[in-house]
Amino acid sequence: MFNNIDFFHNLLNSFGAISPFHASLPIFSLLLLGMTTTQNMPMFKRKIVRLISNERTFATIFLIILSIFIVSHNLEKPRLLFVHSYERDYSWTTEQIDGINRILEGKNNYIIREHFLDTKKKDYDEYLKRSEREVRALIKQWKPNVIIATDDNAQILAGKYFVDDPKIKIVFTGVQGDLSEYYYASADNVTGITEHVPPQAIKETLNEINRSLDLDLKRIFFVTHSTSHSRFVVENMQNFAWGDYEMVSAAEYKTFEDWKAAVREAEETADILLIGGYKSLDYEDSSLKVPYEEVLRWTDENSSLLKIGARGVYVEDGGMIAVGVSPYEQGEVAAKMAIALLENHKKIEDLPVQKSQQYLIYMRQSKMDEYSPFLKMPTVYEAFARATNHYFD
Repeated sequence: MFNNIDFFHNLLNSFGAISPFHASLPIFSLLLLGMTTTQNMPMFKRKIVRLISNERTFATIFLIILSIFIVSHNLEKPRLLFVHSYERDYSWTTEQIDGINRILEGKNNYIIREHFLDTKKKDYDEYLKRSEREVRALIKQWKPNVIIATDDNAQILAGKYFVDDPKIKIVFTGVQGDLSEYYYASADNVTGITEHVPPQAIKETLNEINRSLDLDLKRIFFVTHSTSHSRFVVENMQNFAWGDYEMVSAAEYKTFEDWKAAVREAEETADILLIGGYKSLDYEDSSLKVPYEEVLRWTDENSSLLKIGARGVYVEDGGMIAVGVSPYEQGEVAAKMAIALLENHKKIEDLPVQKSQQYLIYMRQSKMDEYSPFLKMPTVYEAFARATNHYFD
């Protein structure tokens, strides 16, 4: 019979080994078998029951202490909070997360938490105000060491309120807006990667289409919905040196009626309809959003121009071809910066803001055939689109 205190002490010092209690079970079984015909059996059983009860008590205490130790250990780990502007069902966000996970794979030195603002589908004022209150309260209560804030709305609703906070570092990604509007330009606790529609890659894609069809389509009409950051996208298109191409118009539109008027104007003044965002268009007499399927269907039916997307989601939603910023790069760069800060490899001043360098090709073959059976893009375009799962039949 061993001392219970010794058992508890040994158990604490050899966690993971078989306890003396469990090792003794075969002996107890033999003793019980040998005592079944003796008059002492009831007394022996009572001793065994008391022993088992005591061992269970000590095991319970051990588990409680172990749990406290584990929780205490985790509380000491750095905390990484993701604040996503959109939800997981938006492919841009999903692929940003894929990029982040590539870098964080195998990392278990941090406590990670995610918060989705879902502002792509819910951008009305009441919801945005409530979301802002909730995410700011979360940050104050959870006290993350680093926040990765994805896309502009996460900066508007959360990030900008923690500028120069000495206890929090902010890494932004997918930002198209002016950093000074979020107070980031001079902040000493903020870095990240900006997102810019790739006009040079769009221009090269147009060159290939013209070459393939022996055409000379040069006049571009850019349309996009009106959002918190769309004016910066418009400015980017206006300021780019298009060379032989002419940017006839580049503007943002709030209502579906305004969008329709622009598409009709483009039909008369341009050769190419360059499509940006289209999921935040309002009906004329309502704040309700027009379903994107309706927007794209009407645009297809009422425009004979070559249509190309400035975001990959255009092809995912049924369009012909698009060139867009790589969400994988956006996630990977932000995650690398966050790790450097969490592990104290670098200080914020050692991590300058980066600009997006990578883009993806999106193709839908049936739409290309519909536009012209003679349209053949370079093989590398199709190979690249297939390699990134952005080629559609």
